[in-house]
Amino acid sequence: MATKVGTSQQRAKHLSLPVLGEQAERLSRRPSLRGAKHRAPPGISCDMLEATFQVERETTFFIPLEVLSEFVNLAALPVSEIVQHYFPKRSLEYVKSFALAFIAERGQHALHESVCNCKFKSARLRTILSNKIKRYFLELKSRKSGPDRSRAELSIPIDEAKYLHLLTYANEGALQKFRHHLAGQIHSEPARGIRVYAEIDTITGAGMPQGSERAPPRSDVTADFALVDIEFPAEEHADLAEKHFHTFPFLAVHGVNLTRAAPSLRKPLSARVLAREGFTKQTKAASAALKKLSLQSGLARVSATES
Repeated sequence: MATKVGTSQQRAKHLSLPVLGEQAERLSRRPSLRGAKHRAPPGISCDMLEATFQVERETTFFIPLEVLSEFVNLAALPVSEIVQHYFPKRSLEYVKSFALAFIAERGQHALHESVCNCKFKSARLRTILSNKIKRYFLELKSRKSGPDRSRAELSIPIDEAKYLHLLTYANEGALQKFRHHLAGQIHSEPARGIRVYAEIDTITGAGMPQGSERAPPRSDVTADFALVDIEFPAEEHADLAEKHFHTFPFLAVHGVNLTRAAPSLRKPLSARVLAREGFTKQTKAASAALKKLSLQSGLARVSATES
């Protein structure tokens, strides 16, 4: 006779998946924050920092907040407040020329050629408030390649004056969110784990800013879901994560792979679309469908282990 499994945590235990405990929470308090490598030490100006250009490999998961809260206490995790403003396509050439000038000024000659030859698809301004320190970034991203997980990303630390100048061009919507950082591992072999971080985003505002392009996005709707990004050192690690060889039980039980989802579910929840259009009927419909898939996936995986 099949055993009835109740809460999400009980399902995780039934599937022999680790539920986050004190050790995991202690580990998660030491995150490698996105952009933290650009943080200027005391006495060093942001103007002395350099641009970074690297391949970004990530998979995005959808999970309802009510389910996530059964596994993770978000209040106990390190958190950053992020606001990002998007540039329209007509401004991409100007933004790229600004980035190339920045790189040239710092003598990053090898990087200059790579950036010059890259075809960027999108650009955004981002502010990150963490530990009462606000940092500013200009970020450009190329199109995704391969299995829709890899793309080039250029990140440039800028000061507030440059941020305010560029903000006048970044008028295609904005997004505001809290990002919680949770440490974990991808298991590449039984005795070896690769350290990764789950970036758990809860959206608190989305859409065209009201009154001024420098205003924060509208916040009349707060999402009842979280989007979880995991970045990987190599493509094979992403494959392992999709097979649930990781230490994030909430994703193994209830996570819906948004990167692999149908466009009708994925696109309404993309950051750029949310920033431009806010929480539309399409967003709410996609969220409801994904929430249903999330709850069904947990039950299905439990049933599979019982059969």
